Amino acid sequence: MQYRELRPHARLAAVIQSYWTLRGVGPPGGVERVVPDGSTELVLHFGESFHRIDGARGRERQSRALFVGQMTEHVLLEPGLAVDVIGVRFQPGGAGAFVRTPMPELADEIQDLSDVQSTRDSCLLDRVGELDDTDDRLAVLERELLDRIDPSAGVDPVVAHVAGRLNESGGNCSLDALAAECGLGARQLQRRFRAGVGIGPKLFARITRFQRALSMLDGRVHGRLAELAASCGYFDQAHLIRDFRQLAGITPGRFLTESHELSDHLTGIEP
Repeated sequence: MQYRELRPHARLAAVIQSYWTLRGVGPPGGVERVVPDGSTELVLHFGESFHRIDGARGRERQSRALFVGQMTEHVLLEPGLAVDVIGVRFQPGGAGAFVRTPMPELADEIQDLSDVQSTRDSCLLDRVGELDDTDDRLAVLERELLDRIDPSAGVDPVVAHVAGRLNESGGNCSLDALAAECGLGARQLQRRFRAGVGIGPKLFARITRFQRALSMLDGRVHGRLAELAASCGYFDQAHLIRDFRQLAGITPGRFLTESHELSDHLTGIEP
């Protein structure tokens, strides 16, 4: 797998965190577990789109142009052999400048772009896909985004401040203190953050803390989960394991046994 991340144009930096590309042959292990990472994304497939494995709906092929809302539980994806993807990872609260559907309605949703955007925007895949070279595709995609996104309608400064502080602290900031920093009450902060991001700040902090633990999890700490829990701000080892079960669907030990060649890239974790 060849994975790259690129910075957006300066005019878009307030709403877009990065572009990413993924090309290559799908991993031989088949199904991979993709866990919540606190991001919303636009995903365009130029090769084979992925299958989503769902207990209720079975094996379902995804659309080639997708909007991924804030996820609060894991997703099982099965890539094809020909993987050729470009993604746009939005800043927390930034997707609202592109997608007109309210963010809370898109939480835990992976939808066809045409269902959450105008017809004009849902044709992005066709316009960008006319080119074969990835860099050329990115250049066209960015021009299209510059034409569509109004940076002045971007991220609520309260959302940007709170998300930044939570990311810097690994999810370990007092929400009451953050509300006070913003000159807001706790409920006001909850409403504004949820409107911009799609989920509340407490859940966002929890996902951020989980991602920090995930980035530090490897075979060397498998037998020292209590130490990992303490370093990431969990109450104890049981708290860490409970969050893994709820956000990843499995225990940390089981997670270590699975292949994440593809999914680590999709959640921004360096493999």
